[in-house]
Amino acid sequence: MGGSLFGPVGTVIGGVGGGILGAMGYGSSGGGGGGAGAEGLKTKPGAENRGKSTDVLYGVANEVHKMLGGDYKYFSGFNDRSGGKHGQGKAFDLVLNDRDRYQSVLSQIQGLAGVSFAQFEPLGFVNKNGSISSGDHIHTEVSAANGAILSGPMSGYRPNLTMHGT
Repeated sequence: MGGSLFGPVGTVIGGVGGGILGAMGYGSSGGGGGGAGAEGLKTKPGAENRGKSTDVLYGVANEVHKMLGGDYKYFSGFNDRSGGKHGQGKAFDLVLNDRDRYQSVLSQIQGLAGVSFAQFEPLGFVNKNGSISSGDHIHTEVSAANGAILSGPMSGYRPNLTMHGT
């Protein structure tokens, strides 16, 4: 017996959201696991120590990979620690081969759909949470309210739940 926990409305919303995300290259949902994943990306060992991240995060990482043509050192911090966006599977760190490219790559990442925040964090940078950067990288976060599809009232999308005869 297929369908949705929320009946026909949930099935319609899930189908529309999954279709739009799929067309954007973000896998089948905004939830964790089961979608694009880190396969095909250069990752630092331990980047997923605590499990899979969100499909939206993997989608953005795959876009960055394509955008750079694979010319980067590695991704780290998908879901490698507890706490913060990394622990929620909503952030990654990107380490480049060429230190001179950080500002231009940062600008490109900030323009990608699904990215809610990105900044360059040089070695020794002190974050607002008090953590200290152990090396140069671009920290990138995604948020359902900023770029994902059907994320609720913060997204500005107001679905017509009476469509399709429901």
